[in-house]
Amino acid sequence: DFEPNDIKKMDYVEYMENREKSRGIFNQDGLISDEYKKEIRQKLRKTKSNIWDCVISFEETFGETWVNSYEQAYELIKTELPKFFKRCGLNPDNIEWFAGLHENTDNRHIHLCFFEKKPMRIRPNKTGKQFSIGKLSKIAIQEFKANLELSATDYEAREIKIRNDLTTSFKQEIN
Repeated sequence: DFEPNDIKKMDYVEYMENREKSRGIFNQDGLISDEYKKEIRQKLRKTKSNIWDCVISFEETFGETWVNSYEQAYELIKTELPKFFKRCGLNPDNIEWFAGLHENTDNRHIHLCFFEKKPMRIRPNKTGKQFSIGKLSKIAIQEFKANLELSATDYEAREIKIRNDLTTSFKQEIN
């Protein structure tokens, strides 16, 4: 379990990937390397963008059934996150994101962090100073939650993906 003093001992990347809670952190390309972790820490320090952080928490039985592994969490987030970004008015190609599935509690949950590579939501205020608009649409967030559930439980889509992956693998083996 998380102790409040633990946060003083580790940064957010370390917390997300804590081996007692998680099997590692991932982005759109899969599990991230130690080298990329160093890179993401630098990007987080230097960005002028908002840094959005959220926790996607699943009801206990649902999480055990549909988000039971890093692979399931990875496919779910990789599939639905770009759609969420578009609904929020963000360009998915301009977003840096990473996530980690935590399995150490009764309800599995995914920590998700993202920011714009090039800040596009910057506006000057009356004094001329720049600030970043960090609000995301509540409707987009609600749709994201609903779509995560629908995507996780979509047997037909999973069968099609498995079939396509096997076909691709088979063709590569033949060649």
